[in-house]
Amino acid sequence: MLADDTVETLAARVLEAEHVVLPLVVRRIAAGQRL
Repeated sequence: MLADDTVETLAARVLEAEHVVLPLVVRRIAAGQRL
């Protein structure tokens, strides 16, 4: 969290990170790799 975060700005950053991480995790699981 940043000192000047609001609920909205934090939620937006988390959503952006989820859009990066989730596809990577799904690919690894589909390939049978451990997390």
